[in-house]
Amino acid sequence: MLCHFLQIYLIMKKKSLILVVILSLCVSLFGCELSSGKFDFTTLYEKDVYKSSGITTSYNEQGLVNAVTTEKMSAIVTVYSEQYTDFFGITVSSTSISQGSAGIFYCSDGVYYALTNNHVVCKDASYSSQDIFVEDCYGNVYDAYVYQNPEKTVSAISPLYDLAVICFKAKEKLETLSLASENPVKNDTVVLVGTPEGQKNAILFANIIGYVVPNVEDSSTNKINFEVVTYDCSSKQGSSGGPIINNSLEIVGVHFGGGETQTREYGGAVPILKVKEFLSNYCLS
Repeated sequence: MLCHFLQIYLIMKKKSLILVVILSLCVSLFGCELSSGKFDFTTLYEKDVYKSSGITTSYNEQGLVNAVTTEKMSAIVTVYSEQYTDFFGITVSSTSISQGSAGIFYCSDGVYYALTNNHVVCKDASYSSQDIFVEDCYGNVYDAYVYQNPEKTVSAISPLYDLAVICFKAKEKLETLSLASENPVKNDTVVLVGTPEGQKNAILFANIIGYVVPNVEDSSTNKINFEVVTYDCSSKQGSSGGPIINNSLEIVGVHFGGGETQTREYGGAVPILKVKEFLSNYCLS
């Protein structure tokens, strides 16, 4: 595990002069390709994604794990955010690397769009630069960026929802997860898929407990002030941004944290209707 993390770290630290020159020569072409993907996302999203997926098949607990493992595991990626201060391409201050998860919910022209948390990929003002990377379930690492709707004046990232949409291109064909049409209700069985404490492709069972307004107003990266869905599942570092999946293989929430009482641990997620509200405000024209 340590070797693997160091490998990721070294990939992210590559800032050689050759790479800088190559990227400078390619930036205009690469930018055109990504702009096309962004435009398609804005125009096609409402028709293809925003409505209910129409999936009617449901699974019992073991069947749900099997279905996620065999059908949808490639729709979950690990997210790395590296922040640093540089001077003419040379890092001159200590770096900060955070890790989280994301669920892919859309693809257009080879560009994948994934939901994660604001606090996973937001840039700290104390650093001058940031690189975002994702790692798929096959171990491939790709450059990523926060989505910018060409019709909007802000990027698709907000502490008010603790949500962000990141985009990347992949050499492998990856799956997508549909967005549910309704919020989960008490006693629903769901699974959280993510990378708790560095574990890859971890699937955790949970039952929906209910809804509560979290006490996170003192956080600069999470300013949620609405009811979030809670479930009886322990929350470990690295799970942030992971999708909450129902027994129809749809995203019903995006995990952002958790807590504990005297009797049990619990997790919290932005419910899907708030996710869709965020997407309407920050992504759709």
